[in-house]
Amino acid sequence: MFAGALIRLRAVKEDDFETIEDWYEDTYFLRNVDTAIALPRNIDEIKEMYEPATDVIELLIYPLKSELPVGFVSIYNIEWNNRSATLAIGIGYERDRHLGYGTDALKLIMQYAFNELNLDRLELEVIEYNKNAQKLYERLGFKVGGRKRQAVLRDNQRFDILFLDILRSEWNNK
Repeated sequence: MFAGALIRLRAVKEDDFETIEDWYEDTYFLRNVDTAIALPRNIDEIKEMYEPATDVIELLIYPLKSELPVGFVSIYNIEWNNRSATLAIGIGYERDRHLGYGTDALKLIMQYAFNELNLDRLELEVIEYNKNAQKLYERLGFKVGGRKRQAVLRDNQRFDILFLDILRSEWNNK
């Protein structure tokens, strides 16, 4: 359930926090994982981000033959009554991007969300300049459902946030 063709997903352990702290030093990671101000985080702040909650599932992405995480995937804003949630994913280091880890992780977490958590709808957000992520999401069956116009300011330029979603029925048919 938590292993794919390239990666496995597992819970965060104490040893992982230094690696995650390094990710928050990477400008690309900071500017694509969130719309908040790009700001490095220390280990205490990162530990706080990974505190258990009933509406959040946080997992790290590991290549099958490695003990070092390459990224994270999370399901959050879980609305059990509506059977819907939000997804987020990030690959930490540049050297680990474009190797298929994100694709494999998303396939696994979507399978988990629809089959184990019994959710009917998943959504996510992407800043419009992150074309690679948008193509990946659409390739996996997500559809653009809306946008928040000029919501992000980066380098004195305005960008939209795109909202994408997928229904269990669409995922099953894919």
